[in-house]
Amino acid sequence: MVLAPDGRRVRVANVVRTAVVHRHVDSLDPARIGIIDTSGSDGRSVVDATTEHVSSPSDLTGISVGTAKLFRQFENRGVSDIRYGLISVSTLLQYMNSKKVFNFLYVYTKRIAETGGLGVYTLDDDSHDPQVVNTITGQFDGVIELRGTDGDLQFRVRGFGRRPTAWDAF
Repeated sequence: MVLAPDGRRVRVANVVRTAVVHRHVDSLDPARIGIIDTSGSDGRSVVDATTEHVSSPSDLTGISVGTAKLFRQFENRGVSDIRYGLISVSTLLQYMNSKKVFNFLYVYTKRIAETGGLGVYTLDDDSHDPQVVNTITGQFDGVIELRGTDGDLQFRVRGFGRRPTAWDAF
């Protein structure tokens, strides 16, 4: 999970070296990034940033406590407009049942709203039962769906208080 308190677009990739992350992101200010590492290791992070370590993705209490700690650190530094990224809900669903994940996301999204933050979540809907996907995405104000067609990537937006958009090139 990554907290990025700026409005810049950030690509998310599974990477192992800082150099790879820096190649995909124009600029990273380590003082403005916090990571909750759920790998269970106390090793070095992918980027030089404030990192809270949690034993596993199933440690929801650790994730919540780590998020609160990072938020307080940013708040103490005068950082506002925090973006919360949970990468990925699918990983949580591999470790826990959908009811537990739903309950966690219910509390987590409310806490983000209380801080005035923006939450961004990823979910591989092809990996889960459609009912689970609908239940989980019901926690969010909107959903940006992606699909690949004939080698092209397309997206559409659902929610945010309006009708779904048409599929468009990404």
